Formats: sequence, structure tokens, C-alpha cells
Amino acid sequence: MIRNLSKTLPAAPPEAPPEVLVPIGDDCAVVRLGGTEWIAAADMLLSGHHFESWATPEDVGYKTVAVNVSDVAAMEGRRASS
Repeated sequence: MIRNLSKTLPAAPPEAPPEVLVPIGDDCAVVRLGGTEWIAAADMLLSGHHFESWATPEDVGYKTVAVNVSDVAAMEGRRASS
């Protein structure tokens, strides 16, 4: 699904809009919005594959945050200094 969706998006700058600093890939995309750089991660988790059907909403939420934060860390993402 990701491979098919990726085919419809610009591959990389200069084809991608100037706001796209790092296009969709294995971990995250990086975009500049309103003068701020953002890292976007969106992993899909499926019941029965990534967690059991008996998992609580808290279990699912924790794992969802953990895998997406892990993707940000894999790209060396960090909080901007204020």
C-alpha cells in the first residue's frame, strides 16, 4: 500500500514542493510549514499483527506512540531549541 501511494507523490526535490525537505521514506518525512521544520511519521498498526485483539486502548496507544517516536529517533529528530 505504501509503495503504491508513494508512486503518486513527487520522488524528491526538485520535483517535490519546496516545503518538502525529506520526502516519504522508510521512517519519516520532513516538511517546512510556516518557517518551522516538522517531522511526520505515520505507521499503521493492525490488530492481530502488531498487537493482539485483547489489547486495551492504552496498550494500542502506547505502542502507536512508541513506534512513531522510534521512527523520529531513527532520523535523529530532536526538539528544536527555544
